[in-house]
Amino acid sequence: MDAIDALWGEAFAEDRLAQAYLIVGEGTREIAQSFLLRLLCPDGGCRGCAACQRMLNENHPDVRWIERSGAKISIDQVRELQQDARYRPLEAPQKAYVLAEAEAMSREAANSLLKLLEDPPPQTILLLLARHVSRLLPTILSRCQVLRAAPPSRSRVQEALAQRGHSEEAIAYWNALVDGVPSRASQVIAGSAARDDVLAQRDRARENAQSADLSSLIEQLEGDDLIEVHEATRELLRRLPRQPAHEILETAQALSKLGEAALEAFVRDALRWYRDLAMVGAFDAHLFHRDARDELRAQRATLSDAHIKTSIEALANVPRLLQANANARLTMESLLFTLRG
Repeated sequence: MDAIDALWGEAFAEDRLAQAYLIVGEGTREIAQSFLLRLLCPDGGCRGCAACQRMLNENHPDVRWIERSGAKISIDQVRELQQDARYRPLEAPQKAYVLAEAEAMSREAANSLLKLLEDPPPQTILLLLARHVSRLLPTILSRCQVLRAAPPSRSRVQEALAQRGHSEEAIAYWNALVDGVPSRASQVIAGSAARDDVLAQRDRARENAQSADLSSLIEQLEGDDLIEVHEATRELLRRLPRQPAHEILETAQALSKLGEAALEAFVRDALRWYRDLAMVGAFDAHLFHRDARDELRAQRATLSDAHIKTSIEALANVPRLLQANANARLTMESLLFTLRG
């Protein structure tokens, strides 16, 4: 049973659909999309009909995704949602509104949303997506049915890839992309990311990353293509040992301007790489990047145990600093100089 199967069963635990759900965890966007496909598709989520294609492209007339405007979801966005919810659906049996980062609501927006949650219009369903519930008002939590997204297992991802005929080399590379990252694993299991020509895509993305300037690499980090994001991260890490101080500062400034999700992904992927550097040779079966053993061994030979330990500690500390509203540019400068050694 995958994450959406479990949530679907939980959502209908009382044989009826609630009007407001809070989906918590990683990979919530893909889970919400799968949830809506099952709910609004005439064939229960076939992914092939016109309705499914519009939902997959996020342009269905009865499904609205509310993204934050700048740093926050504003009260004006919630008011617009409230106004739109008064009208009947155009095609589907229900209208759906998805707040993609519910914890990013301003306090004014959250208080305004409460009015809609207390008395939602008929034929309307709201999905609130959040990675953590600690930043949400307790009153919002009390008015939503909370569904916690369980991360797909490594074996589930490998099984899905093997069933689609991927080679062992391709599966090893997909593991490097998604292992331990539930949102990416959900995409692969759903089939929205696992392309048949992944190795050719990898080689092209790696070649492009190696010839790209800094601004192009940073732009790739904010993209939706898992392979390009992965290769851009790897290339930035490869360049660090030979970068002079002024280039480190330039890279740190560029990284600090990334969106929250993209910056967190960069730090997480860098942590996975340095974790593998600590384990390669002794625990190869437990590596994230099992496709890159040779590169890991070569880099490991140039680094001291103390440097790897300090790098891992610095990377692990970044999310806490950013959540405490530390200066992002200074945080990234300190991190990059630590990684460079």
